[in-house]
Amino acid sequence: MLVRLILFCFLVAGVCSVRVQADTLVVGLADADYPPFYYETDQGFEGAAVEVAEDLARATGHELIYKRYPWRRVQHNLNAGVVDMVILYFRTAEREQDVIYTDSPHLKERSSLFVPVHLDIQFNGELGSVSQYPFYGVRGYFYGDAYQHAAFLNKFEVSNEPELIRKVANPRLNLIGIGNKPALEFYARKLGFEGQIRFLAPDLYEGDNYLAFSRARKDARQLARAFSEQLIVYKKSKRYYQVLEKYGIRP
Repeated sequence: MLVRLILFCFLVAGVCSVRVQADTLVVGLADADYPPFYYETDQGFEGAAVEVAEDLARATGHELIYKRYPWRRVQHNLNAGVVDMVILYFRTAEREQDVIYTDSPHLKERSSLFVPVHLDIQFNGELGSVSQYPFYGVRGYFYGDAYQHAAFLNKFEVSNEPELIRKVANPRLNLIGIGNKPALEFYARKLGFEGQIRFLAPDLYEGDNYLAFSRARKDARQLARAFSEQLIVYKKSKRYYQVLEKYGIRP
């Protein structure tokens, strides 16, 4: 009788263990903070993407844990199933080979061009108007179809935003950087380069971000469906608009 009881407890513990594991999702984040979407404080992770993802996770009965890597490693781990999901992902045909997206987006994001303050150039919205300068962006980022397919540009890549700021702010170089303006302004202040870069108008790109789940998970489609269903309700809620307003993001 005692043996049966021990065996029963072992089996129950095993089931519970599997359930906890299934209900916990590993989120991949870049190793560099990315305000206003995600950044780390003494209280943990904050930002619009984090708050939306946490709200949806609670609604679907999941717990999120966050793992940080260089961005290209995040994408590699997403493909390999080392991380289960990402919470801020532009939708492209190439990326869709590795992930299942939610049916609808949850956050908009803009990409802007910026230059060292000494470089006196204007941008008319067409990349051809500034094509004589080399362009620098973060490896693995998507900056819109126009930039993606601009084969006439001389493009270079760096690992993250701090490296990008240091590169563009160099007073001896004439080049153009591209990225998320709030994140770049954050690092310019943090690294002491505020006033040494300026942003060009208009913005190069504005696009929709989705949550996305690794195809390496057998239940990726079910997860995407569950989060999609909750997202429909969530985007009609007062809470969603409070998050957008809190972080200065347009609906």
